[in-house]
Amino acid sequence: MILQKMEKEVEMANDKAYKEKALCRYAVQKQLDKTKSVETVLRNYADSLAENNAELRRELKVALEEKRATMKSSAKAKRLAVDCLDKWHKEQSRRRYAEDYAVRQERVAIEVESMLSNYESIIQESESKKHCFKKE
Repeated sequence: MILQKMEKEVEMANDKAYKEKALCRYAVQKQLDKTKSVETVLRNYADSLAENNAELRRELKVALEEKRATMKSSAKAKRLAVDCLDKWHKEQSRRRYAEDYAVRQERVAIEVESMLSNYESIIQESESKKHCFKKE
């Protein structure tokens, strides 16, 4: 009977040890599963960051190419604007020169006409005096 009692105690102790080991195994397995889950989440996050990084690099490359093209276009537009402005200034200068020349020509024409009038009046006076001298 003592033997049976001891066997029962040993069996209960074995059952208790088995349960404790089972609980420990379950806790360790639960921790492993949780760690694997977190590892999977982190791996997915790292993969998504890598994809985002690659996409951002492509976008940066495209943006830099667009910037270069825009700067080229801007420089070309600036050159055209400067050329047009220079052309406008030259045309303004020519127009002012032509206007000044026309004004000078008008003044000369007026002076010539005045001189002609003076000469005509002198000639008429001279002819009238000539007639007077002839009559005398």
